[in-house]
Parts: sequence; structure tokens; C-alpha cells
Amino acid sequence: MRSCQSFCFCFVLLIPSLVLGQNNQTQQYQRQLENTARTASPQEPVTARQQQQTTPEQMRAMQDAITQQQRERNNPLTTVPNGDNFQPQLPEGFPLSDAEAKHVNDVLVYWQHSSEQVKRSSCEFTRRTYNPEDCNVRDPRNNHLFPSNISLGKLYFATPDQGRFETDECWNFDAPPIQAGEEPKYTQLDIEKHREKWICDGRAIYQYDYANKRLNEVKIPPEHQGNGLINSPLPFFLFGADTELILDRYWIRPVTPAGVDNAYWLEAYPKRIEDARIYKKLEIILARDDCLPNSLVMYAPNYHATNNPTKQSFEFANRKVNSHLDALKDFFTLFRRPPTQIGWKRVDLSSNALLEQPQATGENSLRR
Repeated sequence: MRSCQSFCFCFVLLIPSLVLGQNNQTQQYQRQLENTARTASPQEPVTARQQQQTTPEQMRAMQDAITQQQRERNNPLTTVPNGDNFQPQLPEGFPLSDAEAKHVNDVLVYWQHSSEQVKRSSCEFTRRTYNPEDCNVRDPRNNHLFPSNISLGKLYFATPDQGRFETDECWNFDAPPIQAGEEPKYTQLDIEKHREKWICDGRAIYQYDYANKRLNEVKIPPEHQGNGLINSPLPFFLFGADTELILDRYWIRPVTPAGVDNAYWLEAYPKRIEDARIYKKLEIILARDDCLPNSLVMYAPNYHATNNPTKQSFEFANRKVNSHLDALKDFFTLFRRPPTQIGWKRVDLSSNALLEQPQATGENSLRR
């Protein structure tokens, strides 16, 4: 079953999830992780290096555009908990024990090592949105909500800071299962009205607003170009892991379920207000063989397991890393600055100025 919904900032999360050949260093990381998962040893303190961040004005411009589009589509993952004065607090379960902290650090170091091997990658994703306002029907087999929306799309990434996210099909919940054990009924949506698409060429981020025929653009300051996508307010770090930056930005703890031996599970709680406005926490599942993302769950800022179980999940499949075939296909043309389509407006959100006039009449100006 395939689908799509608006969760534009997911462009963020997205990108190189992959399969790397194991070398001796990789095997060493794996053995070390096996040891730290079982034994306790003190963790050396990690000193976070100074982050190079895009300007607050740039972050706010893009986030305002994202939030407005999400609200227009009734996306539930936009509510800021406790109003504008909300500040992230140390989550329950912290601080970690020495053994837990050591294990987390080892996983992050292995994850960073794997990410550094990736020069270009592509994968498919399935995204499921769980919103009780749109679908409050639970699966009797496990008491979990059925997805209110399902989408399928593709992700592309090239180091250091080129990325692309787009959806291909979208489906909305229509009716509960007729009989126990069956799947709910979903209705396919018009992809031309519900398509999502993001491109980052390293100099700017381009977001397609198909509903309003607008191509939104946020320029990346020259001094920050080439630094990767890590400083986006969205979880780009999934695909360019840096241990020090992650620990400086998130509280991380291990949550691998008992009996799971093919993956590492981590929970990440945001330390920054701009991240906390987007999600309460992230659940990251890394494949054990290459320590790269298999799936991601993003919990709404006001998530509550009983009262508001709103979240979105991503599963990554058909991953290709450093593919020679992709190189032959001129992989990097995927990230070129897109032209303005006929009848569309190009809007510079960096300065809130219209870059190009519409080529068709009767369109309203952009309202943020």
C-alpha cells in the first residue's frame, strides 16, 4: 500500500540510507559495540565543537513556510507544547549510567564512520502518519492505531550537502477493516495536488508548493555552504552523522528491545527549541551490519501514548550507496537549481521577496 501526506520537513530526514561493505575497521566497531552492550565502563567526556549554524532569520523563514503548509493540510505535528515560552527539559531516563553512555558513544562513533563512507546514495521510503483526529481506529491485534495516511517516495543524497526528497503516491484512510485481521481501506489521492518535493543544491533549498503553485527558495549563506545539512532545524544528521554535533544537539539513550540483535535502537530528545517545536523525540533504528538508518519515527511535540498518539514513521528500502550506475546516469543532475514552471511563482523566503513574476494571471501573492 502506498501513499503520501504533507510532512515537508521530512526532506530533512532523509537521505543516504545504505549498504556498505564491511572492512576491518567496521568489524572492529561491531566487536566494540557487542562488548559495550554487555559491560559497563566509564565514558570519556565528549566536548562538542562549535557548530556552524545558518542564521536565525534563515531558519525561521523556512520553518514558517513549512509550518504554514502543514497547517493548511491539517498536519498534526505542528503544535508547540506549552506555548511560545516552552523550553526543552532533561527527559525522563537521564542522565545515563556509565555503561549506557559508553554504549551510546560507541554506536555514534560507528555510525559516523559508516556515514563518512557515503559519497552518494538513493533509497525508497514508506511514510506512515498516525493522527487520531483523522483515523482513531486501532488494530485489534496489537491495539495500535492504523495509519491515517501512507505515502511512498524517493530520497537522494550526495556529499556534503546535496539532497532531494519527493513523494510518488499518496493514500488516505477511508474505512476500517470489514473483518478482524484484514487491512483498512485506503483511497488514493491525486498526486499532482498532494505531491511533496524538496531539493538542496548546496547553495539553496527549494521547496515545491504544488497546492499554491509556488517554488519557495531559501538561500544558504556563502560562509555556511559546504558544511552539509547538519545545521538544518530538521534531522538531517541521520545521513551525515557527527558524534560531537549529535551529542551537542540531542539527549541520546539506547532503547534496543530485548531479543533484537540485528539493529541498534536510539531515542533522541532535542535540546534546541527549534527542534522541539517539530518533534518531541526521534526513534532511530540503525542496521547492525552497516550502522546506517533503516527507519525513523518522529513523535509530535505534544505526543502522549494514550491521549495524543500522533507520530510519523519512515522506513527506508532498496538502498544504493556509491552506485556506479547512478554515476553513469549523471546522479548530480538531480540537485540542479530547478526552473520556475509555467503558471508558478518563485519566492525567495530568505528575504520574503518575489524572485520571478508568475507566467499566468490571477494568482495571489505569497502569504507567510
